[in-house]
Formats: sequence, C-alpha cells, structure tokens
Amino acid sequence: LNDIVQIWNPTAEQMFGWMEAEAIDKPNPIFQNDPDYHTLRQSVLAGTTYPRVELRRQKKDGTPIDIVFSAAPLQDSEGQISGMVVVIADITEQKQQAEQVRLLQSVVVNTNDAVVITEAQPIDSDGPRIIYVNEAFTRITGYTLAEVLGKTPRILQGPKTNRIELAKIRTALSQWEAVTVEVINYRKNGSEFWNEFSIVPVADKTGWYTHWIAVQRDTTGRNQAEQALRQSEERFRSLIENALDIITILDVDGTIRYESP
Repeated sequence: LNDIVQIWNPTAEQMFGWMEAEAIDKPNPIFQNDPDYHTLRQSVLAGTTYPRVELRRQKKDGTPIDIVFSAAPLQDSEGQISGMVVVIADITEQKQQAEQVRLLQSVVVNTNDAVVITEAQPIDSDGPRIIYVNEAFTRITGYTLAEVLGKTPRILQGPKTNRIELAKIRTALSQWEAVTVEVINYRKNGSEFWNEFSIVPVADKTGWYTHWIAVQRDTTGRNQAEQALRQSEERFRSLIENALDIITILDVDGTIRYESP
C-alpha cells in the first residue's frame, strides 16, 4: 500500500538495470516523484484496473525506454485490497518499428514514383495480384486502387510492350531476384507511356518471400528528349558528311578530331 516493492523478477532487472537487492523492500524506483503515477496508484488501490497504459520511463543508467503498463488491485484472503500488482513490458523496439513504418508510409504516399505491391505468387498464369498502389500510380496510369486491387500489373501491357523485357522480368521473379527494365506501357485511357520500373522481392522474418514491390517511373519525357537528341545528331552528321566544303573539328591544342569525307 505504501508502494514498497515486494517482488522484482529477473526481467525487471534486465529491463531497468536495478538488481533485485536494490529494489526489494524499497520504494518503486521506476516511478519515483511521478505525480501521474501517484494518481494512477491511488485509483488502483481504490479498486480500478488499468489493462494498458503506455509510458516512457528511464532505466537506472538514464536510458529512456517505452513501456506498456498494466496494473490491478491485489486482494488478500479476506478480499481487502492490500497492494497492487504491476505487469510491465518493454515496447521500445515496437515503437521504433512503428515510427519507421510511419516514415516509410509517408515516403510511399508522397513520392512522385508509382509504388505497386503484389503478392509473391503466382509468377506464371495471370501473375501476382496487386494489393496496394500509391497516389502516384493513379496519376501516372489513371487507374485507382479500387480498379486494380486483385488484378495484376499486366493490365498496363499492350501491343508495343517489349516481350523480351517481359521475359527478363519473369526469369528474375522465378529466381527471386531484383530486376529493372524499361518498356512501353498503357494508361487506362489507352495512351502509351515509357515506364521504367524496378522490382524487388520482400521476405518475412523467416526468410520466406511474401511480396513483390515495384517502383515505377514515367520516363516518356526522357525518352522523347533522347530521341530528339539522336535525331538532331543524325541530321547534324548527315549535313556534315554530305557537305561539299571541307569541315574539320579540332581540339584547342590543334589536334584534329574529325574530318568530313
């Protein structure tokens, strides 16, 4: 009733750093000078049970940890409240993982590249089914999540989609390898666009591959610029090679780099 520790198990030693001898028959070291805990303790001793309270506390060495705290009144043989029992779990790692997941979700939602997540199987037949696409996918392709959910990424393929590149994808997927290709795909309205995408396998904690993640980028503008550059170079070379005048290209030191026919 006076918040004097009666049981301090080995896990408490590992979690907080105080050994059993440092805690037994002494005030609870975890919650010293904590007015919120004092209020909660008074409530428990009045008969209230707290199934889950998340708190941040410090270990003996000052390191902060996140814990989930459960407390219930402890009754004696006559049904009178004689203290309270507290169960604490360290959820620091879970909190860190949750924060990482939140940050990753923010990246996926806000990136300009399309992100597609599919099931791992089947690779053949109709292909793996889509379970998630981000907003960038909708902007690039015109398809919403509802329209592609349960379908396969093959809905983007069409007559001009390079079959050699598709075979390269199928080979990589069958061997659980990452692959990057660039092909012509088709939007919902039927228009073509160049699509560069990288596909990587994702495994669970046991090492079993469960999903594929594809990051896709619309490279139509880049391909158009490259094509225009090639055409410009071809016209320039044709002009020089067919000119009646002698055309010479030299370095700044006078070294000849090119002579026209």
